[in-house]
Amino acid sequence: MRLGEKEKALATIMQIEKLCVQDPYYLMGKGMLLEVNDNKLLASENYKQTVFLFEKRLNEKPVESDLMNYLLALYLRDDKMYSLEEVEQKYPNVFKPEKRQYITGMMGNLGKQSRENLIYEMVSRWSMR
Repeated sequence: MRLGEKEKALATIMQIEKLCVQDPYYLMGKGMLLEVNDNKLLASENYKQTVFLFEKRLNEKPVESDLMNYLLALYLRDDKMYSLEEVEQKYPNVFKPEKRQYITGMMGNLGKQSRENLIYEMVSRWSMR
């Protein structure tokens, strides 16, 4: 996302909503764009739905990428950084040991940033791909 184009980014993502309404990755991204566009109420609703959809996926077939993004979705929904141990009580044995160490470090680093900086940094990376 280029500086000053957050409204355009939100308009673009809203155009594909009907195709992605049950995709937690889409809803989390939409929530972040809503939040950077100062629509925190709608962003909060998207985060709640994101968590619900990740839980559904993790209950059906737990995979590392979903659990990693579930951690982020919980943070966005609750404004609280959960520990990996807390989440693994519900979804044990998803991360391999080497990945577990990486995720623990990553979550610690994310917890050091302000919420606004974290969201802005993540959204800004999308335009660089």
